[in-house]
Amino acid sequence: ALDGTAQIEDGAVTGFTAAFDGRVAVIPAETAGFDRLLDALCDPAVCKRTADSKPLCAALLADGRQPQGIGMDTLLAGYLLNPLASDYSLSRLTQEYAVPVPEAEGPAAAEAAMLPAVADRMAAEVEEKGMARLLREVEIPLAQVLADMENVGFEADAQGIAEFGALLENRIGNIQRAIYESVGYEFNLNS
Repeated sequence: ALDGTAQIEDGAVTGFTAAFDGRVAVIPAETAGFDRLLDALCDPAVCKRTADSKPLCAALLADGRQPQGIGMDTLLAGYLLNPLASDYSLSRLTQEYAVPVPEAEGPAAAEAAMLPAVADRMAAEVEEKGMARLLREVEIPLAQVLADMENVGFEADAQGIAEFGALLENRIGNIQRAIYESVGYEFNLNS
């Protein structure tokens, strides 16, 4: 498995921090061969584990690449396991799942260093709770669809929205007038 976190700026992958064998490698986009790393992120034969696949997918899709082979997204797994939590960062997940935090220099390296142990623990938890298939076949692919939608956007009927807004304003005005007539005087309806 390829464990790592991507650094994304202005919709582009500006670096990747990989964690392996207890070590961490911070790889800036300017590094020779970085395109081959991006190719590996899109290779279905290479299982990737990351902390939040959607921004990575969005950046790869915007670059004309097709991300494949994401086997673990700790943010999505965290949500499945504890949907009431307000934070699914690796630092919080290490606390929730009592995973030791390895030492690393710099925030990108620290985050990536946490990933292998958190991903291992969460994979076991997701499997134990019978949610592994949901994560792999629904949540992770859906993150890619949402990333693509964010890149492409969607068409809106501006005239239709404006017409509906005018209709609502008219209805609200009629209801307010009916209330004032019923009471016999105007007052602040919002109080």
